[in-house]
Order: sequence, then structure tokens, then C-alpha cells
Amino acid sequence: ALPLCDSDSEIRLTTPLQSAAYVDMTRNTLQLFGAEIVVESESGLLRYYIKGKQKLHFPSVQVVDGDWSNAAFWLTAGAIQKNQAITVTGLNTNSIQGDKEIIRILNESGAETSETVSSIIVSCGTMSEFDVNMEKIPDLLPILAVRAALGNGTYHFHHAERLRLKESDRLASTTAMLRALGGKVDEYPDELYVYGGQLTGGTVDAQNDHRLVMAAAIAALRCTEPVTILGAEAVNKSYPSFFADYTALGGKCTEIS
Repeated sequence: ALPLCDSDSEIRLTTPLQSAAYVDMTRNTLQLFGAEIVVESESGLLRYYIKGKQKLHFPSVQVVDGDWSNAAFWLTAGAIQKNQAITVTGLNTNSIQGDKEIIRILNESGAETSETVSSIIVSCGTMSEFDVNMEKIPDLLPILAVRAALGNGTYHFHHAERLRLKESDRLASTTAMLRALGGKVDEYPDELYVYGGQLTGGTVDAQNDHRLVMAAAIAALRCTEPVTILGAEAVNKSYPSFFADYTALGGKCTEIS
């Protein structure tokens, strides 16, 4: 809104910026419409200067990136199932979205991936250990924790204190999800250690968190027993057709009223 105000504006951060890619996405979109925003840094803190009374223009055609945050669930589904590759289309590998890091993390932990002009194909490969800084990619924690719980060895998620401020306290709720499904995890104030093995199944309280719903559903693909998700309607926040797509890909789910 600030480029359209009558006077100039300034946004000053009082703490270091976390999840910076989301701000970068906003700035990039504004720039596509002609807005000018000046960014400066002083003592490690960012300041944004936005001139008022700017005139925005509207491109006749604008291609919108596919959603890497939601695609991460399907990409990880391919990375946890032997002999069951999954193809995801519509993703821009040059996107500035932070969550495109999912491909690098899956690759480095042994998943097999390949790319075409319009799609990414992921299959299981090996399931090696990883150590991930979550500061810039907090939304990936629930699904990467599922990958870890089904892997081999010890997996470390750190710089994750911001996750306590999401739809749920995602450090606590991800820990509860994995333990409810038979996994082993240690929770600390700003980090998780997840220990690979096998998930058995059980009942997960999604705590009104859409990413917990999707993570638990993907985990069910490798559980030995059924998974019940309480509050699964939270998925409507970001992906209302998730369970339709889940079923179309061969997943089995039943709604319990």
C-alpha cells in the first residue's frame, strides 16, 4: 500500500529479518508493477524507503510461480517411497521462493531428482542424514521431519525458534506429530533432533495447522498402520484440493464426521 500513499514512507526493522525470502517475493512483485523501493542496511538492520504517489502499471501478461511450499509435500512423498517416483509440474527452478531449497536438501540426503523444462521428478534413492538451518525456510520443517523420521541416522533442525510463532508452535506440534506416529524426536528451545527408523501410525492433532495436516498425510504413506488426522480441515487455508490430489495419486483417505 505504501507506494500509493500521499507521502513517503520508511520501514525500519528493529531485529534481524528472518524468513527474508517472503519479503523479497513481495518486493519483486511490486517491482514487476513498477514500484520503487530502496533498501539500506545499518548495523545489520534493514530499512526500506518507499516514495509516495507512485504510479503503478499493470503488465498484460504475468506468469505466476508455482508454489514451492506446497509442492514440497509431493516432492518429499516421492523421496520416501521406494519404486514410486512423483512428478511435479509448474515449478520455476529460478524462483526467488526460499522453499525451493527442498530440492537441494532432498538431493543432498540421497533422493534422486531430475528436471525437465516443465517438471521435477523425485524418487527415493537413499535416505541419508542432514543438518538444516531453518531460519530462512521455516515452512519446510514439518515435511522434512517426516523424511527424517523415515530415514537412517540422526537429523538436526536448528535456528528454528521462529517456528514457535506459526499457525501452531511448530517445534512442539511437529514433535507431537512424530511421537504420535511412533517416531523418536528430541525438542529443544530452537532445534529438533529427529532419529530415523519407522513410523507406525496413530492419531495426530493438527492443531489448526495446515502444514501439519499435509505432513501427517504424507507420513501415512509409509506408516504400517492407519493415520487419523484431527482437524484436517485446516488444510483449506492454503490447499483446499490437497486430499483430492492425494487420492488422485493413489493415496487412500476417508473423511470421518
